[in-house]
Amino acid sequence: MNKFIYGIFFLFITLNAQAQSLPALLRSAKIPRQSSWSATLKRQLFHLTASTPKGPVYRLPISLQTPLTPTQALETSLHLLQQTSLQTYTFKTPSLAPIEQNLSRFLFTIAPAHKPSQILGTGFVFATHLNGQAQLWGATTQDVIQKSGPNLTITFHTQEPKNFSFPATVLLQNANSQAVLLRIPQTASEVALPISIDAQMPQPEQNLIAYGISSNGNFYKAGHYLVFSGSERLFAKSTLLNFPSLTSGGFLLNEQGQAVGLYKTVHPSKNLPYKDLKHTLATQEDFLPTMMSEIIPARHLMYLIKEYQEPASASRVLLLNGKWLGKLAIDEKITAIYTTYADQPIKKWEVSPVWSLDDLGKFIDLKDAQKVIVVIAKSDNTQYTYTLELSSGTVTQIPLNRFHTIK
Repeated sequence: MNKFIYGIFFLFITLNAQAQSLPALLRSAKIPRQSSWSATLKRQLFHLTASTPKGPVYRLPISLQTPLTPTQALETSLHLLQQTSLQTYTFKTPSLAPIEQNLSRFLFTIAPAHKPSQILGTGFVFATHLNGQAQLWGATTQDVIQKSGPNLTITFHTQEPKNFSFPATVLLQNANSQAVLLRIPQTASEVALPISIDAQMPQPEQNLIAYGISSNGNFYKAGHYLVFSGSERLFAKSTLLNFPSLTSGGFLLNEQGQAVGLYKTVHPSKNLPYKDLKHTLATQEDFLPTMMSEIIPARHLMYLIKEYQEPASASRVLLLNGKWLGKLAIDEKITAIYTTYADQPIKKWEVSPVWSLDDLGKFIDLKDAQKVIVVIAKSDNTQYTYTLELSSGTVTQIPLNRFHTIK
């Protein structure tokens, strides 16, 4: 009865405050015009007085007293995601509850297996389905594991009743994007929760939040504003005046709590290593932010999973001016592009992670050029080129050795 009275009261206040006509009220409530006044009233009252939808509701943070299977961990994570909402504040970084209350279950630190106290960076857990069962994986970036070797120790800093450590190994690395796929034991589900991956490329002007762990096990976050979305990298500026340097390998979440990227590093804008990006940002933004975050799109983790399940299936097509050059394998990367001319010196174009493999010609000037030479390095340090004769459209593949000269 009290709910009904409160519902009538709030409905009266709403109608008077907004001074809406009945048709406007119906439009705002998305109710057909032919609905009667009594039906409209009932629906408005239901909206105002409806209780919380029935279903699993988890205490936060989730108890570690009951170990979960990988499938249960995934289901728990999905229920958390359904409850996730972005909380914004005037003078603080936005928060994503209940993800933040359980960060110690999603994120872990990474150390060499032979020296578990030497924390190198952050990683996180995600999941796929295999034969109807959830499969847990770890993710991080190349700069975190480049000095560690393939055998690692990952630690979940839950603090109470203890921290949890597990062995992990490097399975695959994406040479061009620098994303890394880790094998973690499925028994990690006793503490680990997998974050949901959004494999769509996020578009500029999105608000995102980055999370990572410092070497002492403290969790850090920073609000970000996405300003550039490229093929191999995303770039975002921090919404904080004092930018906290996050440990590489953490995740960047959208407003729904899904991971859209792996946090790689932060650059002072005046020292951005990619000249074309600096120029692009200068033309798009009123001013360059002091610091710029470099992020690996989360979709590259899906490439690694695909490659692991079926070798060579994640190779991506290289196109230049609509011409098929060849394919870039998961363990290969473009190291340089050259253009040759009849009466000019050869010009070298520095490769940028904001380029799109779908149209390399969009990022270099082909005016008066005769040939385009794309140099590709393999994981065993050997190199080869794709050469495109612009006049005939002929493409040739040529292996390189250390004595070979581009001409």
